[in-house]
Amino acid sequence: MTIIDTINTLQIICLILLGCIIFMIGWMFGAIFTKKYPV
Repeated sequence: MTIIDTINTLQIICLILLGCIIFMIGWMFGAIFTKKYPV
């Protein structure tokens, strides 16, 4: 593997992790707000 391939792979992994973290934070905020302010 070349350095460029390694960087590209790391970027993809970071994007996936970032997406999961943002999704979890959004899900937690959604759960908190729905408990405080039931629709």
